Amino acid sequence: MAPAVNNNAAPAPAPAPAPAPASNGVTQTAPVANGHAGKEQTANGAAQPRISTDLVRALIAEKTGYPEDMIEDDMDLSGELGIDSIKQVEVLSALRMQVPAIKDVGSADMGQLRTIRQIADFFG
Repeated sequence: MAPAVNNNAAPAPAPAPAPAPASNGVTQTAPVANGHAGKEQTANGAAQPRISTDLVRALIAEKTGYPEDMIEDDMDLSGELGIDSIKQVEVLSALRMQVPAIKDVGSADMGQLRTIRQIADFFG
């Protein structure tokens, strides 16, 4: 005699898929106790994604034509790479297109962003 089967039982839920690794230069990490891993809090409480120097370097290479492997994180954008303020705005606009959640860059801030590292640090 076969045991009775309960056809009314709900199937077990499928496990959630693992997050895909980010390949766009934005840090995607799970929150930790302080809630700041991978994201920073902005003044209005919204999460601010962290931007990698790799992403900024790739955008600068794309906008200037320099080979990416020639560009170093601490090179002066203006003095060593010849990037003027208009080109810098283009780079920051391209960054916003890729990561719409980043904070706005004011004109006062833009003058302080003189290297790839400073740009990446500004956003996280």
